[in-house]
Amino acid sequence: MNENPASRAVTAFSAVAAELNRVENVDDLLVTIARQISDLVGVDRCSVFLRDGREELFRGCVSRASDGVHDAEIRHCVAGIPADRVTREAVRTRRPVIVANARSDNRMVKSTVRRWAIRSVMSVPMVAGDETVGLIMLDDAERQHAFTEEDAEAARCFAELAAVAVASAQRRLELSSKLAVAGRQVQSLRRATAVDERLTELVLDRRPLQDLLGTLADLLMKPCAIFDGEGNRVVTALPEGAEDAVPRLLEPGLARSPEVSRALAEHDGSRVFVVGPMPQVNLLRRHVVAPVTLGGDLWAGWS
Repeated sequence: MNENPASRAVTAFSAVAAELNRVENVDDLLVTIARQISDLVGVDRCSVFLRDGREELFRGCVSRASDGVHDAEIRHCVAGIPADRVTREAVRTRRPVIVANARSDNRMVKSTVRRWAIRSVMSVPMVAGDETVGLIMLDDAERQHAFTEEDAEAARCFAELAAVAVASAQRRLELSSKLAVAGRQVQSLRRATAVDERLTELVLDRRPLQDLLGTLADLLMKPCAIFDGEGNRVVTALPEGAEDAVPRLLEPGLARSPEVSRALAEHDGSRVFVVGPMPQVNLLRRHVVAPVTLGGDLWAGWS
């Protein structure tokens, strides 16, 4: 006895569910979704689009076909424009829309039909709650496919499950990203505290400037330099094992260039700021600049 459409959809979705907590980006999940729904409906090509912001526009993310994956091409495509009446109907009705003859159906965008050699297609909305989060396009390249109502119902059930999976993966990955950022911020705070404590000790011990900068370079694991107000490099320090890549940003030749001058002027009055990289003036590294005022004179430096 044949399975009903809902049961077929759940069976096909089991492979997606197995990947849900393992994927490191949403596109990997979409590839599995495309593969499973293609096999479910019995077509050799599937493209998945996700909603772009609050508008009813959907940007291509992945495209799977029997001859391989065409993600680079599909990412240039947008569904849901005013002329794309198939997508708009699918979003409005929240039901799959079947186009038996794409060449003659006035709901299709003719340039899209020609570009992708579409003969017949089924457009399936990915609905989660009250929102259509994505769209799945199914067809056989360069030949017609007789989509049935059972295919449409199975695809609808699968797409609803997939929509929930995508929304869940997006939330999980966003949370993971925020946790990673928070972790880096904690590490930066700890490093800054260690730098502050160590430099304070050196200052209290009346250690020379070279020792101070050398310690700073080792703590930051970055080359450091102090420039005077005329752009002369007064002290340079490299961390242990570093290449000879001393900070160059405040050298007179670079500092007077329009690009660097503009960047420095934008941060006038800032305590610490980042400049670069600027390939146009052969400045290939970012520089962290910390202005230092000594006896009324402005000194600065480090990378």
